[in-house]
Amino acid sequence: YRSNPVRTLRDDAWDFRVDHTITDKDHIFARFSWDDAKQFNPSGLPGLGSASSYFSTTYFTTHPRNMALSETHIFSPHIVNQVAAGYNKDFNYIRGLGYGTQDGNNIGIPGSNLGDPATSGMDLIAITGFNPIGDRLYSPYQGGTSIFHYLDSLSVTKGKHTMVFGFDFRPMQQNGLGETYFHGYLVFTKNFSAQINSTGGFASTITDNGITGANGNPIASLLLGYPDSGDRSNQVNSGIIGRRWKEYRGYGQDSWVVNRKLTVNLGVAYGVTTPRFTVSF
Repeated sequence: YRSNPVRTLRDDAWDFRVDHTITDKDHIFARFSWDDAKQFNPSGLPGLGSASSYFSTTYFTTHPRNMALSETHIFSPHIVNQVAAGYNKDFNYIRGLGYGTQDGNNIGIPGSNLGDPATSGMDLIAITGFNPIGDRLYSPYQGGTSIFHYLDSLSVTKGKHTMVFGFDFRPMQQNGLGETYFHGYLVFTKNFSAQINSTGGFASTITDNGITGANGNPIASLLLGYPDSGDRSNQVNSGIIGRRWKEYRGYGQDSWVVNRKLTVNLGVAYGVTTPRFTVSF
């Protein structure tokens, strides 16, 4: 048997930029950058066959966005002010081959898919000695940040001194969706089809892959429908958890040209980061 799956990657990106001089004393700048990358990662096995618990056929998508806007005003030959605003977003998504389906419910696993996208797909079924079947653990996954940035900077030149004063403000957002066992995880071992030995346990290894009473067989346990263990987890009813905080920073700097061989830079800055708080939606 041979399988030759093809990994694919498509990345589309474009930028838009504007520079405009309104008057001799006012200049504006604007830019928007857009990127959309999609990657198909086959596991090497057909369909829902998985190479391991964390490596099944998946789709990886990333959506970076960036925009900036600034205005520079010349008050005089010695005083210049710049005010700017920006936004940066970068989100990544991992989704299994069965995402959006009811594959777990369809094959008769009770309570596998709960009717929302996060718990859709196929339960991961691990069988001792064999490759697992199903969507990889820790999927679907979403993770990323949105950063807003506002700043004002004033530059003053006086004699041998060039002074800069400014203030930054950044509201920060982080949104994530990620649990280990969204659609469930079942492990089948030899135990439920093996003969208990004289000490009340099972043979330490499977010496025969055939179905025998002495050794048991994980495939027999699977056919009987007796998993050795199972896991299921959920995140705030499949909701997204967001973290929010703010950053404030003020600064001042003086670049002093003492002579043509010596320049002294003096500066001070103070920043505050607020405590993080959590939201869910």
